[in-house]
Amino acid sequence: MTDPVDPPDLFGLARSIDSEESQQISRTLTDAWVAQYGRPPARLDDDLVALAPLEPGRKPGGVRDLVLGAGRLGTDRRSLPARLLIPVGATRALVTPEGRIVLEVLRVMAAQQRTEVDRALMLFAHERASRFYSEPQLGWVTGHARGGDVRPTTIAFALLLLVNGSVGEPRALHVPTESEDERRLAAAVAPVIDAFAAGIGAPGLNPVEVRRGMRSLWPITETPSQLVGQVLRTPRGKASFWVDEQEEDALVQRLGALLAARSRPRMNRTRADDAFAALVRAYADARPALAARRMAFDRRDRTRRIAERFGVAFDRARTG
Repeated sequence: MTDPVDPPDLFGLARSIDSEESQQISRTLTDAWVAQYGRPPARLDDDLVALAPLEPGRKPGGVRDLVLGAGRLGTDRRSLPARLLIPVGATRALVTPEGRIVLEVLRVMAAQQRTEVDRALMLFAHERASRFYSEPQLGWVTGHARGGDVRPTTIAFALLLLVNGSVGEPRALHVPTESEDERRLAAAVAPVIDAFAAGIGAPGLNPVEVRRGMRSLWPITETPSQLVGQVLRTPRGKASFWVDEQEEDALVQRLGALLAARSRPRMNRTRADDAFAALVRAYADARPALAARRMAFDRRDRTRRIAERFGVAFDRARTG
């Protein structure tokens, strides 16, 4: 394995920069920053936050707003690589994250009276640029891999599966293929989900969709996509739902943490426990409909353990 080779330049700038050139570059980037934000450069971390509209995945309107909101730039921009300062028309330019990082590198070099961008500064500059672009992308990938935003009714359906003992495919909750039976099952299950949602101050299921049947209820059908790898379902065309046996405890902890993260309204442990208890009471009313279809697998001691673990997960997420 060969040793890594340092980049030959710093985002298009030569690594050897004399004092006069450094001052000129700094002046141009500083003038452009002031035109862009109406203030001088501040701490690098704060300024990179201000450049968030340039992160991957952001809507293009944010970039346009930065350009349109910027003042006119009188200094010559032609001497700088576009990777540092993007010319926009005849009088405007956009400072890039690399441009702001270079400004920091030049500040350090001036303070230390150096004219060479050494390896430590190169690593610093490229690490900060890499982090700026990669962290939002990693967050996007992570969010999709984990299912994205999980709604209260989806949390409720997952808790229903846990309370019902629908852990492992042999104990799955099956949606009937016959339309009328499907609607009756939806009418039995919906109050369980609604009881939990009401307990945490969130809207319940759409009554119109409930009357159409289980397959019309997005919080139910999309639960496997929202809680990826933890709540499973049969392939399209069928509809059976269950909790992966090896993910049961992790799912309980995740649901408790999701509830703890809610801010509208802000949750406390008492409200979380009351909402869970409301779900269990409503489940008792729905259980005969599930038992008639041989789909009730609940156990009182098991439900009590789920409630305890759910509450502990809530507290841990809130205090952690």
